[in-house]
Amino acid sequence: MAKFLQTHGRQLLHLAFFVVYLASVITKIPVLNVMLAIFLLLLVGQAVFGASSSNQKVSMALFALGGASLAFAGAPFTDWLTALTFNAGLVALFVALPFFSFLLYYEDYQQAITDFFQKYVRGKSGFNILTAWLSFILGAILNLAGVHMLYHLLEKNAGDFENRTGFYQALVRGNLAGVFWAPNFMSVAVVLQYVHISWLKIAPMGVLLSVLMLLFISLLFIIGNRRNQTKAFTQPKPLEFSWKPLLHLLVVYFGLIFMVSLFNIFTPYKILTIVPLVALIYPLLLALIQKKMGIYLKQLDHYYHCSLLKLKNEVLLFASVGFFGKALDITGIGAKVSEYIPLEQVSLPALAVFIVISGMGILSLIGIHPVVAISALAATIGYNTLGISPRAYAYTLLLGYAVAVMASPFSGMSLVMSGLTGENPWNAVPRFNILFALAVTFVYSIILPFI
Repeated sequence: MAKFLQTHGRQLLHLAFFVVYLASVITKIPVLNVMLAIFLLLLVGQAVFGASSSNQKVSMALFALGGASLAFAGAPFTDWLTALTFNAGLVALFVALPFFSFLLYYEDYQQAITDFFQKYVRGKSGFNILTAWLSFILGAILNLAGVHMLYHLLEKNAGDFENRTGFYQALVRGNLAGVFWAPNFMSVAVVLQYVHISWLKIAPMGVLLSVLMLLFISLLFIIGNRRNQTKAFTQPKPLEFSWKPLLHLLVVYFGLIFMVSLFNIFTPYKILTIVPLVALIYPLLLALIQKKMGIYLKQLDHYYHCSLLKLKNEVLLFASVGFFGKALDITGIGAKVSEYIPLEQVSLPALAVFIVISGMGILSLIGIHPVVAISALAATIGYNTLGISPRAYAYTLLLGYAVAVMASPFSGMSLVMSGLTGENPWNAVPRFNILFALAVTFVYSIILPFI
């Protein structure tokens, strides 16, 4: 028994937490919320010993500050329970997200993408633009895993074009363009959790804002290529090329968005419940329809033995952030702090939006995770303070998250790109994207107040 728990204990703990979370949200049985808190505490306890040093320090500080504020206010047990489980949905989201990666193993999408680039792409700007759009599409399904996949697919092509800097920029910028709406983006779930609006209220306009960002990204690549003229690269065309896998990938993509939309329309659940449910249902449903159950079971085995064991930093960070943010809200400390942030004195909403987004980017440079910034802002500053609508406030926080990710050498994106490219984290993302982040902040600060 001891050997079994040593081998399977952590995986079973994650799965038990996940099941209790869904049961608690769906049934509303009070005792399940207590069980959820117990399982979350156990997850935090096991995550402490495997998390990075920086996350350990930040998380322990947030737990201490949140606990001190609740204790000072004499909060009852129910408030402690509420604060502890506030971000349980985000932890559950990370348990569920790896299921979406199953979708890319049902067909040979990777070869189809490689063949497409070899057949149709001849110049730097076209290569970068297509990379950015593909990074956007795959990111909406796989988040950071889409960056990892595209890098390995197109690294050789980028080398042939002598275009590694543009390639890195396209991967990062295209992925982050989905920040306004993609349902499996942790940032979307975080912001909706704090702003208290539904995914359907931000998704339609969010897609338009993402497309606008992609067009802006494309324009910058075209301008940059004209300034640095290089001859087009000639490479052998593949003997055969079929559009079928790529069209199939788009069908899978839109099917995922459609199922999320159906759950939003016909169920009372929030996005933090909907996405985990869709993650459980959609890959399995497609495996059954496409007769790919062998592949599904193989990926399920990998999920159990590998993916679940990696969930340490996410558990620790989001549990502590939720506890801290909710403690500020419960005790009223957040409202008092907002009195010392004079954003209501800024007469121009565009300037207030610019200050918020820029502030999140600056804080990320010193290692403050954007989720911490979102939690603190949402607990202390309302959308009325900025003079904008709730939906515009959500987009402001989401763009602030993206800017913080691009600016910070400590972000998940920087660490992933650093691991892929061999560059240090500063060179992997921030060095090549800070001016872009500043430009996007300026442009969207003008646009968002009108939404």
